[in-house]
Amino acid sequence: MNETGRARFSRALRWLLAAATLLLAALLIWQCAAAYLKGTSPANRTETGVLIENVFSREIVAERFGRIAWAVWLWAALLAAALALRGSGGRAALKAPAAYRLEALLGRCEKTEAMRAEEAKRRRWLAGCAAVCALCAAAAGVYLARPDSFASRDLETTMGRMLRCIAPCAAAAIAALAVYERAREKSLLREIELAKEAPRRQAPLKEARSAAAKNVCRAALLLAAAALIALGVCNGGMRDVLVKAINICTECIGLG
Repeated sequence: MNETGRARFSRALRWLLAAATLLLAALLIWQCAAAYLKGTSPANRTETGVLIENVFSREIVAERFGRIAWAVWLWAALLAAALALRGSGGRAALKAPAAYRLEALLGRCEKTEAMRAEEAKRRRWLAGCAAVCALCAAAAGVYLARPDSFASRDLETTMGRMLRCIAPCAAAAIAALAVYERAREKSLLREIELAKEAPRRQAPLKEARSAAAKNVCRAALLLAAAALIALGVCNGGMRDVLVKAINICTECIGLG
């Protein structure tokens, strides 16, 4: 298989793995919800409202998860195939995140109108995502702040009602974040391609002169330090320092 065919097969395998992951998650949620609804149904309660059998027990969980074992094995097989194909293709070069690559390019090029448009898009998308998350948080907060939401003493009923009311809000917020991150990544990659074609930034003359002046000052200080050290060695200063160090060690500290 050539490189093009391998890349296409790897891409198709990744899509299949993503679909299998979503399918497995949906089946798990479905089985958990079905077990909960059956366990809290009137058929599983006595006349006084006491549960006849536990909502979730080892036998119930094993029986429910046994129904979707085929999905687990399918997901595991696709995951193993994806890992094997990735390992056989050699070590791929690691790439820095798109935001870091763009920041490095912006230090060497001038921003164009197209690049500014991409940046404005990302700001609008961020504002929209923040608004959706804020609405979802407000809706969940209103439910949690109402005392009648927790009026029932039946824990199973209370938790089930809370899950039905809050889970859609959390799912909507997570979906908005996922869409925003995906769109942001694509926008950053587009701006990276635009930055590669943008005109290069020229270093200002003032900064170049300032850097040259700093280098001259550093060189002058190094030469002066070397000259003073040589002068101290020639006039016997090094011997005086050595004698004083010996006296401190033998007389004051008492090493002698």
